[in-house]
Amino acid sequence: MTHLQSVGFDFIELLNFVDRPFRAKFIPAKIWDELDTFKNDSVGLTKYFKRWKCNVNFKQYKKITKYIPVGGYYLPDKNTSGLDLYTMHYDTFEFTQKSWDRLKYKILQVIMHELVHCRQYMGKHEDFESSTVKFHRTGISKVDEVRHYHSGRDEIEAYAHCIYLDFKAYKPNINITELIRRCMTEKDSPTFTGIIKLFGRDSQNNHALPLLTRKNLTWERKYKRFS
Repeated sequence: MTHLQSVGFDFIELLNFVDRPFRAKFIPAKIWDELDTFKNDSVGLTKYFKRWKCNVNFKQYKKITKYIPVGGYYLPDKNTSGLDLYTMHYDTFEFTQKSWDRLKYKILQVIMHELVHCRQYMGKHEDFESSTVKFHRTGISKVDEVRHYHSGRDEIEAYAHCIYLDFKAYKPNINITELIRRCMTEKDSPTFTGIIKLFGRDSQNNHALPLLTRKNLTWERKYKRFS
């Protein structure tokens, strides 16, 4: 996970907010190190993220796993975000170094995803709704609902950032352009692999797929300007 450990600047500045959503800086490399203080400390972890207007929630998960699943959300009307950790046993969870590093990575990836949404929605009317790009309807309501969600332009931008972090975390020595070129055949990003599977590898009728690759290159350029 060396990429996030090397991001030593304020992510809020990279996102180019008009007005800061909170006073505290969000420096991934600093947060990565500080999270070690809150391993098996649910109370401390919850208090820690308050400075970024982020609520930490511990939720029941349907099965026992060696990794803790992580989810998130953003509430535009309250200008707050939420981090969902799917375990009721965080304080006694037996972390290995790998599972702890993975949790820290997912926490940062999810919160940064929600911060992208925060920047998208701040200052917009409460009835604002992001437009969607073309996608193929299967006739299966659950599938079409998820396809509609992933075809939203705001979600595409936010998920492209998740994919960018995956590429940097799991394939740091391969050029982003090459990773994008082979994305339909190689599983270099768990995030992108899931989205590609959702759309059946059909980029011609599901415009989210090519737009995700273009947005990925945009994130690459933004990070290079700050590095």
